[in-house]
Parts: sequence; C-alpha cells; structure tokens
Amino acid sequence: MRTTYECPEYPGFIAVGNDEVEFGLTRRADADPAAAGIIWQLGVRDTDAVIAACEKSNLSFKVDVERPQADRTYRVITVVSPNGMTVLLEEQTP
Repeated sequence: MRTTYECPEYPGFIAVGNDEVEFGLTRRADADPAAAGIIWQLGVRDTDAVIAACEKSNLSFKVDVERPQADRTYRVITVVSPNGMTVLLEEQTP
C-alpha cells in the first residue's frame, strides 16, 4: 500500500491504499500513548445508503459535514461498532 493522502489540515491522519482499496487511520486524541488507539476511516460512495443501513440496524451514528476548503464539502458518518471501535465512513466525491 502507498500513502494516498496526508496533509497538515488533518494532523495525525494518513490514508493508505492501492488500486483496489483505500482507508484512513487517525490517532485518537484521547488515546493512551501506551495503547493502541486508532479510528478506522473508510471511503464510501453513497452516504445516504450508509445512513439507511445504520438506521435499519439500530446503530447509533452521527453525521458531520466537513469543509476543509471553500470549494470542498463532504459528509462523514461516525459509527461506534458493537465492540467499541470507532469507524468513520467518509463520502467520496468525484
């Protein structure tokens, strides 16, 4: 895998991938430095379908709108898995 995204606007975040898959990893701000503390971040094409799937499964989730630049806006859905892992599902825009 290669680094596909890393920049100063999101410190502590890196995206890695290849031609088939891409995912992001973020260090949790509240993580104990001596313990693992990552947040899974995955790109999705249809955030409305993710929201519907969460609702159908009775999963708690939160939707945030990110505006890293004046001409770029996208949604991020935060879900905490049944085993306590935080998963961010980020809208991929063309």
